[in-house]
Amino acid sequence: MDNLQLGDQVKTSIRQLIAGADGNELFFVAQVEERQITSAEVVARGNSVSVPAVTEKLRPGMLVLHNHPSGDLTPSGADITLASRLAADGIGFAITDNAASQLYVVVEPDGGRAAKAVSLVELEEVLSAGGSISHRMTGYETRPQQLAMAERVSHVLHNGGQGVFEAATGTGKSLAYLVPAIIWALENDKRVAVSTNTINLQEQLLHKDIPLLASALSRPFKAVLVKGRGNYLCRRKLREVCRSGEDLLDDGDLEPLQMLMSWEKATSDGSLSDLDFAPRSELWELLCSEGDTCLRSECPIFRDCFFHRARREALNAQLLVTNHHLLFADISMRVAGGEAGVLPRYHAAIIDEAHNIERVATTWFGARVTRLGLLRLLGRLYGQRGAKAKGLLLLIERKIAASQQLSEQKSQDIVSRIHHELVPLIINAAAGVNDYFTRMQVYAADGQDKKIRLDGKDGAWKGRLEEGREMIHRLDSLAHGLEGFVRRLEQASPGGFENLLTSVVELISVSGRLQGLTDSLREIFFGNDQHAVRWLEAYSTRQGPAVSFHQAPLSVDTLLADNIWRRIPATVLTSATLSVAGDFGYLRRQLGLSENMPVEEGIFPSPFDYSSQVMVGVATDIPEPEQGAYAKKLGPALLASVQATRGRALILFTSYAMLKNAHGYLRNSLDGKGISLLCQGEAPRTQLLDRFRKDTGSVLLATSSFWEGVDVVGESLSSLIITRLPFSVPDDPVMEAKLERLRDQGHNPFYDYQLPQAVLRFKQGFGRLIRSRSDRGVVLVLDRRISTRRYGKMFFGSLPECTVLEDELLSILDLQGKFIG
Repeated sequence: MDNLQLGDQVKTSIRQLIAGADGNELFFVAQVEERQITSAEVVARGNSVSVPAVTEKLRPGMLVLHNHPSGDLTPSGADITLASRLAADGIGFAITDNAASQLYVVVEPDGGRAAKAVSLVELEEVLSAGGSISHRMTGYETRPQQLAMAERVSHVLHNGGQGVFEAATGTGKSLAYLVPAIIWALENDKRVAVSTNTINLQEQLLHKDIPLLASALSRPFKAVLVKGRGNYLCRRKLREVCRSGEDLLDDGDLEPLQMLMSWEKATSDGSLSDLDFAPRSELWELLCSEGDTCLRSECPIFRDCFFHRARREALNAQLLVTNHHLLFADISMRVAGGEAGVLPRYHAAIIDEAHNIERVATTWFGARVTRLGLLRLLGRLYGQRGAKAKGLLLLIERKIAASQQLSEQKSQDIVSRIHHELVPLIINAAAGVNDYFTRMQVYAADGQDKKIRLDGKDGAWKGRLEEGREMIHRLDSLAHGLEGFVRRLEQASPGGFENLLTSVVELISVSGRLQGLTDSLREIFFGNDQHAVRWLEAYSTRQGPAVSFHQAPLSVDTLLADNIWRRIPATVLTSATLSVAGDFGYLRRQLGLSENMPVEEGIFPSPFDYSSQVMVGVATDIPEPEQGAYAKKLGPALLASVQATRGRALILFTSYAMLKNAHGYLRNSLDGKGISLLCQGEAPRTQLLDRFRKDTGSVLLATSSFWEGVDVVGESLSSLIITRLPFSVPDDPVMEAKLERLRDQGHNPFYDYQLPQAVLRFKQGFGRLIRSRSDRGVVLVLDRRISTRRYGKMFFGSLPECTVLEDELLSILDLQGKFIG
């Protein structure tokens, strides 16, 4: 595509108009014809804040043109924000100098063409046998399911609405959505966000699939990984800390700070992933980029800012790769009225691993408050460790003492406020936080990790509310004191305040976050929102027992419908586990995809031959989990199974307590038997899985997150043991409240919620076994309810067709040995 050009007459007109404005900033609306700017009309003076009032006059294909009097055409933060918003409507944005001699196009205007769909022929040229991928990928096999899914994805991108596509293991779903997404974005000058739940899938996209397509597609495209802002080093903050480190740092931070200074000069990325050591989290919080402390174009290092450089790169990309948490951060910022979100504007979203969306949304739209979170913020203001005091207030005091612009009286007044008003308020608030959280640990303590619902029915909890009110009062008093202190600083002389600007911005930021946590506590303790659930969680840390306070919405269906499905023109949700017995009803209810929405559905089965690769065995002589004899029988059953398979087994549990009991039994019984025992929690997840892959005589015991995302190809995983059907614990506070709500609405909580949720979890667990055409294995289910209860057919009906054996355990183990060898 040729570069945009300014016509000679337009150049002259722009120069004259800028000169008439004494060289100040102007905003023009320009017409573009055949890659040439043919006319330009002034629509706003000043800065980008003035522009939104006139954007309703703009149409796709137009261009907003803005001059930088300095002659530096680097886009400012405000420029990028405006360009991103305009781009969503097909409007371009460009920057020129006062002489109109240079032109920097930030975002190209829509060419005015009719939207173009991706044809089946274009997809076949890439994905079919003899297509471009087959020439670049050894052993590539064409898969009809993949091509069919790619066609459906392209249809949703072109026509809008939502697509819900279940693609089983082996379908090649990532290429099935990447190929149409990239071609569609290139053909229509659009941008697509691709969101994943796990780092593993994100790395597969970035390091395998996208590089493959970069070599296979006929046109170049750009894909970028969009990271959270807190991943980037703020160069201004680094310099500030280096100048004033004694007021902000612990002695142990000096060496890593020096390492960060050296790294900052060498890194081109500036993010944590490029750092070869892990700085203390409190140190990184002082140095990382933050939206509420960013000075944007007023920052002296803005042009070399790592975060804004990455954001400018993302503006020119067709594909934005991100994660679910960042996607929701972006959405929530836009819902709150922010012109700029976390991500550049995008025209379509593809959400992979979409079975996690309800959980991520529930967490994101909820709140969590911990002792550590409160004390860290208080410590950033003022803290004392031993004889050394540190904090932002001491830095402000030192700057005031060194200021030449403030009178001695004003300086003494500000310093007096710090030491006689704010420091005592901070110490008092910290003491209140420590005292209350310690009391709540005693309230919840019985040595067990647990959750306690805060619904007002517990008399003991009611007694703790007044103590909580006192803690909140102390935090509110501090917030009031900080607000008055900031006003006092703003009343300082202009020169004096300029010297304090960066520290005041930091102070406002910390104060605002502290107020946000205080408001969350207030809502958790005293709120009356009937559509939310509140609870206290007791858990263990390396430092000992701890508690946290939580709130979450009972349902996210309306939140998702209003903030995603109705806001993003086209959205594709995909995963290997979205349907229950071939039906998407449960997913659609939970995610707010109502019947009147334009939703396309599709199920694309695996190309694997499960009928010959998998045997499912249900042990009918193991008692049901509710029966007391189940726990006694479980250990011996697991031992017999892993001995029969000589290891090579992944055992999935539904609770950590059950896992620990089984681990103790197997550890004693397998000692000296040549079978290695691996247990979740004894090493990081990636290390455990690496050991499991390499040692074909090992057994891995796991729960929770290991029901999904485990990809072990080959002999090491030949036996998958599901100890219990994965029903959620009914007395979990969130589950309990959701079931009550469903019951009040006239629904059957078990069949409408608990059962489909368990079926999807069961499918995820089942999917760990067969990861390639050559894999072969047995799924042993030690919960006979799948055979004896009427609902069992829902579990079997959600699995691919395979051999099922319902018999006594020893009979199954005999056939298991013959099946997998």
